[in-house]
Amino acid sequence: MTNKQEKDKPSDNTLNSISSEEDGLTAAKEGSVQGSAIARQASSAGGFLPLKGGTVHGDIKFETPPNTRSNRIILEAWERSNKPNKRAGDVLELHWRTPYAKPFIGWWDSTDPDDPKMKAWMGAHDLPNNPAGTPHRHWSVEVSDSQGQMQSRFIIDYDKDHTNIRTSSADFGVGWGAFRLASSTLEFTTNTRGEEEIQRWSVRRSQGKRYNLTLARHDGSGGEVPVARFDRSTGFIALGGSFEPDSILHLKGNQHTFKVQSATKSYSIKSDGHMLWESSRHEGAISLSAGFSGSRHRNLRLAGGDLQIEDADRGIIMQDQETKTLHRITLRNGEFRITSI
Repeated sequence: MTNKQEKDKPSDNTLNSISSEEDGLTAAKEGSVQGSAIARQASSAGGFLPLKGGTVHGDIKFETPPNTRSNRIILEAWERSNKPNKRAGDVLELHWRTPYAKPFIGWWDSTDPDDPKMKAWMGAHDLPNNPAGTPHRHWSVEVSDSQGQMQSRFIIDYDKDHTNIRTSSADFGVGWGAFRLASSTLEFTTNTRGEEEIQRWSVRRSQGKRYNLTLARHDGSGGEVPVARFDRSTGFIALGGSFEPDSILHLKGNQHTFKVQSATKSYSIKSDGHMLWESSRHEGAISLSAGFSGSRHRNLRLAGGDLQIEDADRGIIMQDQETKTLHRITLRNGEFRITSI
């Protein structure tokens, strides 16, 4: 040991003289090597902390007497956060010194001092506990489950240009507020990773000024198949693809385009214009369709059944092409009658 080190080393008598808070603060304020050494050794022996920086080994505990104001750690900042990686702005640094370390902040239920239990945990870390596992490299919030085990519930990946924020076994609720999506896509997938292969359904808002919505299904290989489109300017709905609807409900398809079904009956409109009525109590279906023969002949075709008019005062209405008057054809007592209406 050099003469200077021997001179700066506090003697046992000096350390023993720190018997009060005033002596400890005075020693720490000296700013000399001797003062700092005295304060450090005093802190390790249960004394006082240095006031001008230094290293403290071991835990630091701030005890609060019952029914008094809670102790607080107050950290002040005066710098701008304008250096690379915001290096000038933090007032609390948590460092990990090995890839497996977790410098987290923990919240403990210590209502039973003899059996404290951790309830929440928050921090960032690199690698998982299992050396063979996939690197985590995220910041997360963990809370205890019903068995008291800590589980990640909110996760944000770091070192990404576009990060992925995830939850795990958790619901996300908005109470008395709004859930907003701006220029975004709502996806339904098999997990939260975001690869195209795991997408199953999506709702996407179009770009530009129209802001239409498209509902699409995904084929499992990254392909998107539009199912419906909702036009914001008109409120019209297109079913069967992402096309411009020209009516309140515009349907396209190669099979049954529109179908209403009950336990015993169904009604559907096919893409070729046929209207079908089917019943589980009868074989076959009744169809009604428009027929076209050449440029002049058009008719309405009924197949698979008869046209039945049960009301005696109702019949078939036809227009006289010469006089443009309407006439009703009815049947009473086996005789056809034509009356003007």
